Amino acid sequence: MPALHCLLVAAVGLDEASQRSTGGSTKHTAGNVDIQLLRSLWPQSESLLNASQLDSGVELAGADDRLACVRAALTRRTPVSIGAIGGSITAGSNYAVRSGATHLYHHKLLAALDAIHPVRNGHSLSNGGVPGTGPTYMEHCVHDHMPRRADLLLVEYAVNTDRNPASFERLLRTLLLLPHAPALVVVNAHRWRAVRPGDGRTDKCWNSKWPVDMAANATQRAAQSWGSAGQRDEINSDEDAIADLCRHYNVPLVSMRGALLGAVRSGALSIPAFMRDCKHPAGEGHTYLAQLLLHRLLSPPALTQAPPARGHPHKCRRAPAALAGPLHGESGRESAASVCARGSQLPRFVASAQGFELTDEGRGPS
Repeated sequence: MPALHCLLVAAVGLDEASQRSTGGSTKHTAGNVDIQLLRSLWPQSESLLNASQLDSGVELAGADDRLACVRAALTRRTPVSIGAIGGSITAGSNYAVRSGATHLYHHKLLAALDAIHPVRNGHSLSNGGVPGTGPTYMEHCVHDHMPRRADLLLVEYAVNTDRNPASFERLLRTLLLLPHAPALVVVNAHRWRAVRPGDGRTDKCWNSKWPVDMAANATQRAAQSWGSAGQRDEINSDEDAIADLCRHYNVPLVSMRGALLGAVRSGALSIPAFMRDCKHPAGEGHTYLAQLLLHRLLSPPALTQAPPARGHPHKCRRAPAALAGPLHGESGRESAASVCARGSQLPRFVASAQGFELTDEGRGPS
């Protein structure tokens, strides 16, 4: 399928209100939405991405036909159903899903859509994130974690793929082949790195006990990278593999790395200002992801096909097109038969349980 080139240009400054030294204008928009509206809607939104960062954060614009259907529904004031799947970043916790966590990127996207394109009772959101899991789990259980007929699916696994991109490809193909052809956007958070004090080794994460100022230490800023041309960066390898798959299937991809790497490396933005740790965004980091999603959804790329005609929503409920062959060969092909057994469903598949009993470790119903 046709592929678009990645946008690898990272902007340096944030908007004037958060980084006054950049001298930028406060008249920036996200998807033609004034940033003052976003600040009124979103907690942790003192700093917002500028126009250049929004553009560079759309790492791959991808095909627009499915997203055009979502925009057409919003314009008609038709309720839109959103599903988000991923690991703890999407779930909102390292242990249990916090369904009411308004700081999460998908909740912020929902709040913006409710304000910009209001409908009676609001648009809907299903948080299908499961902490500590990757696509190897979700490829089998995705139907249990998303709305039955979602209009828009957000897929976040850049820090959970565990060097197994074929599992992400199987999941992606499963979603692309859903009969009602929902719009898909892949959401790549980023695993930031640190240089360990003492031995100077580059580590994948930082430790709060280290005597290193992640905000001011220039060595830490310089350790952040996209990876050398033609070479795989060890920490970025999963993120790069996901980007390769998005190009292969022409799926829209928004990227925290694409939006913020330049600002971090220049010192205009400190990592602790928007991250809880090396992998999990703070509320500000979720704001940036939500802003990128809103920008891609509401700002179609140039030179795309015309959107579906208003008044003909059936044109958006077509069978999905045939897919290109798997990038990872047969190991990347979706499974024809898959079983997902969770909780009370598990005993049906237990052949022998002598000496063991099923427990949810005190979590209770979820």
